[in-house]
Amino acid sequence: MDNYNSKTKILYVLDSLKQRSGVTAVAMNYFRNIDKNRVHIDFLVLEDSEDNIVQEITNLGSDVYFMPKLGLFNVSKVAKFYNDFFKKHDDYKIIHSHFNQIDFMVFHYAKKFGAKHCISHSHNTKYSDNKLKSIRNWIMCLPIRHIADTWAACGIKAGQFLYGKDFLKSKRHLIINNAINIEKFTYNLEIRNKKRSELGLENKFIIGNVGRLRLQKNQSYLLRLFSEFLKEKNHDNRYHLLLIGDGELKGDLKKLSDELNINNFVTFLGTRSDVNELLQAMDVFVLPSLYEGLPVIGIEAQASGLPCIFSNNVTDEVGLCNTKFLPLSDDFSPWINKITESQKTKRYDTGNIIIEKGFSIKAEANKLTDFYCNIL
Repeated sequence: MDNYNSKTKILYVLDSLKQRSGVTAVAMNYFRNIDKNRVHIDFLVLEDSEDNIVQEITNLGSDVYFMPKLGLFNVSKVAKFYNDFFKKHDDYKIIHSHFNQIDFMVFHYAKKFGAKHCISHSHNTKYSDNKLKSIRNWIMCLPIRHIADTWAACGIKAGQFLYGKDFLKSKRHLIINNAINIEKFTYNLEIRNKKRSELGLENKFIIGNVGRLRLQKNQSYLLRLFSEFLKEKNHDNRYHLLLIGDGELKGDLKKLSDELNINNFVTFLGTRSDVNELLQAMDVFVLPSLYEGLPVIGIEAQASGLPCIFSNNVTDEVGLCNTKFLPLSDDFSPWINKITESQKTKRYDTGNIIIEKGFSIKAEANKLTDFYCNIL
């Protein structure tokens, strides 16, 4: 890189780089599309990152550094790591952290050795599924409002969650949309037919969900909902549920599917690299999450022209087109009715709507590039 030294050097801090992570998806979307003639981004992550993503970053000319995981009994060791790291790498002028729990330590040592601007980026509206971890993370995040130069968030609710109800009134606030490569998700009938054939689901009405198999994503609710849906449809074998993702609840969810006697109607696909094409195969997208910041998959599903049904725990900021928000309750009838109604929906190219709402990665990456360069 001939002009490497003239670029604004930025360090992205993430807990890890994983294909199934929404935070990874956001950071990587911006990294891929940022103006590399003006800024240079490197990554500092935990060691349990996936090799293919690390390789992509290095192939694009950036570095990936690995940090130790902060625990109760290694605080001094981790502090020494950050001290030594930023002493050696004192040319990062901007730190953009997507890992809020460690901001108090990262920002301290980064500024000690020359960082000019620290950005904390909120991606969620809850600290953890686990009560003890929630308390721990809340304590660790308390200093953020005082030490972050910019309060960034994927949406208003995620910003208010981490920085307080006056988030939007602060001069430090910044909304960074979870923008996507729209062309990659644009509805394509040829891809739809190919994917449905590969899955052996050519003549099915496919209800789809993409997300980590964990409490937050609430796939257990979706399985129970689908069971009731099938009862109402007299177990018509035209209907099929497609679950994409992996996680700690995979065994429990498969057991629940078995107990509900719906195994023949459900496919667990695990982690996939072709989610953009699998969305084409679906007929309706359902996300009954217990909480969300602003889910990237929700934007991707809408970009593919799918009708979307979200729980009202998902911020309505994600509702760009053809979306419904419903409460989670033991009465599944509103969900069943909306899924049934979605059978009448005709897919269409929603690209212009997504662009107008500010979720085109090309346009948003240009805005973020300008922001990086202007804050210094």
